[in-house]
Amino acid sequence: MKYSVIIPVYNAEESMLNDAVFSIHSNAEYEIIIIDDGSMQSTANFCDQIALIDNHIKVIHQKNAGVASARNTGIKNAFGDYILFLDADDMFMDNTLERLDCELDENTDLTCFSVQILSRAGVEKKIFSGNTEVDVSLAQLAVLTYNKDFSNCFFNTVWGKVYRRDIIQESGIRFIVGMKRMEDGLFNLMYLQETKRIIYADVDGYIYRINTLSTVNSYNPNYSEDLVYSYQQIRLWMVEKNCSHQLFAAFYQKIWKMSIDYLKKSLFVYQNNLSESEKKKEFYRYMSSVDVSYAIKYLRLTEVKDHSMKKYYPFFKLKKYWFWKLIMQRKVNE
Repeated sequence: MKYSVIIPVYNAEESMLNDAVFSIHSNAEYEIIIIDDGSMQSTANFCDQIALIDNHIKVIHQKNAGVASARNTGIKNAFGDYILFLDADDMFMDNTLERLDCELDENTDLTCFSVQILSRAGVEKKIFSGNTEVDVSLAQLAVLTYNKDFSNCFFNTVWGKVYRRDIIQESGIRFIVGMKRMEDGLFNLMYLQETKRIIYADVDGYIYRINTLSTVNSYNPNYSEDLVYSYQQIRLWMVEKNCSHQLFAAFYQKIWKMSIDYLKKSLFVYQNNLSESEKKKEFYRYMSSVDVSYAIKYLRLTEVKDHSMKKYYPFFKLKKYWFWKLIMQRKVNE
């Protein structure tokens, strides 16, 4: 078996799931592993019906435990030499696996291929094209370093990549169950730690479909706790691996960027029922968390590579009281 394509499913729209599964069809050797992560019975039944149509498909049902757990179940049950991840609302382009066959070689540990960002208005952006080799240390930085160019954030995701199953299994690499933010990025950091060679293949292969109904555009009362937990998991791994100062600086920048987005786009912008005192309490709790405090204390202005973030540097260096005051005056949101 050459390829294992893992699709986590939780109450997916049937038409989109159908598109995802049947976009994989190829003359290459492959299996499709659908992980039903505790979906409603109708979705679970639909997964079973799809499996009856094509013997390449196997369905595993489990109690709801989140996408990280579902992907881990897929990894555990995969038999392919290579592993790819496909979200239930995305698609492969025609003959993706066959075209990847021409690009893979035994000396490459990670192969990335082109992704198209698709909305209802059509193709919005294409990420990567052409053949090139990437330095592993730069790829690690790209997981954490924010840049307005979306392509520089490509290592934040597991889609559009071909992983070697032997590296994953022998190194014990898994998604961290319970992480709801940046779980793909940490998985990639773990994988890149075991990687010697990365290439971008000249293959248009993945269609990422923007979900206009996504919950990222609404207030999530657990968002700050999810962020803090994710920061902690990334830091613990980085300390264990004795990562470089440069990578820690990139991590602190990532925390700054996530913090700015959280304050501007979640706590103070989207409609929620929190009173001003409740917002202030949540703000203080978040800003006082270990990793946010580290990022504020240790990141130097000379290490901030994204120029759009430099204007926020003085705000983060203020006492929390004055930072709060400026936020309430909306000056940070300008």
